[in-house]
Formats: sequence, C-alpha cells, structure tokens
Amino acid sequence: MVGDGVDTDIRGGRAAGLHTIWISGGRTWPSGDVQPDHVTTDVRQAIDLLLTTVG
Repeated sequence: MVGDGVDTDIRGGRAAGLHTIWISGGRTWPSGDVQPDHVTTDVRQAIDLLLTTVG
C-alpha cells in the first residue's frame, strides 16, 4: 500500500497485512505502535523504491 494518509493508507494497509510506503511530504511520522515499512518524501521516490527494492 502506498499513500500519504497515516490512518487510511498506512494503518489500514498494515491492518490488512500489506507492506506499506508512506509518502511523508516532509512531515514526521506520528508516534504510535504502527510504523510504515518505508518512508519517502514524494511520489517519485515511492515509484523508484517500488521499481528497485520492493518485491
């Protein structure tokens, strides 16, 4: 799951058992028990990550 929403994209994706990439847009991750598998600052970085390392 790739997205910029903490609750809807990352927590929801993790709850569904998916690997996650959070597009932070420069924001810091809020403290809590759920963490994204990867963090990028923008969509381009997320695409590059998907194409090179996630699989």
